Amino acid sequence: MQNADTLVPIPRLPLELEREIFELAAWHDKPTMLVLILVASRVRVWIEPLLHRVFHTETKEDIQALHDRLTNNPAHAASLRYLLVTCSTPEVYPALEYILRACSNLVDLGIWVDSKPADDLARLEVTSPRVTHLSLKLEHLAGDLPGHRRRIFAPDLGCFASLTHLDLIDSKPASELGAIMQLLKSPVLPSLRYLAIADAKTEVYLAILALPRPLPLRILCAYGDSVHEDQEAQVPDLRFCVVYSREYTDDWTQAAWRKAGFWELAEGRVADRRAKAAANEADAARRS
Repeated sequence: MQNADTLVPIPRLPLELEREIFELAAWHDKPTMLVLILVASRVRVWIEPLLHRVFHTETKEDIQALHDRLTNNPAHAASLRYLLVTCSTPEVYPALEYILRACSNLVDLGIWVDSKPADDLARLEVTSPRVTHLSLKLEHLAGDLPGHRRRIFAPDLGCFASLTHLDLIDSKPASELGAIMQLLKSPVLPSLRYLAIADAKTEVYLAILALPRPLPLRILCAYGDSVHEDQEAQVPDLRFCVVYSREYTDDWTQAAWRKAGFWELAEGRVADRRAKAAANEADAARRS
């Protein structure tokens, strides 16, 4: 029998390093998360927030399940950072209202739904002061377009004071310019630096780039089925770019897990335009 004095102690990793290893193993891998939370109570404390970090709700059942999860255990709401809603039935709004009020650490919100079906539904309230990325229809943000009263947030948009990235997933040709310009001229969205607009006309992008703002845009991105790469040639401002994607939902999910998504594609495109312009300028200088 081995003497206790001769036993070799099992080395233990520093707790911070152990946590980092577990989190890396679980990152963007739900099956692994569900296994690791059973390893030990301390590991469950580390991994459980990752389970509630990113949600894409595609059906009314999905959003109701998220609502029920947060009502049953309100502590999970603090872990939710990224939320994309793509179900478009009116039944989702009461559950969504609760979720947006409960999730005080939300940083990225996408609401890809049809127009709100009734004006008497309460406006959605985002309690998180940390929302930096927002993706939704123009009419849901600006509201009160001709013939429409579809605004789903309070008119002052005070809940989006920290917003830096705005993606307008569609626009209405007859009124898009006026509504967008009114939104950008008004004293809201003071932190906005990145703007994407789907399927707008070239003159809309030109007008936006010419608009004086206390905090100028860094990137204006065009995308969508009716947008073509030759639009870049029509807009000399190097902050403008055209981005193509086959799957915007995947782009959103990739970005939520800190991989290259839609905005990273836009930044890369603008960087390419700037590099090409600088090379052309240098070449012209050598020739002169």
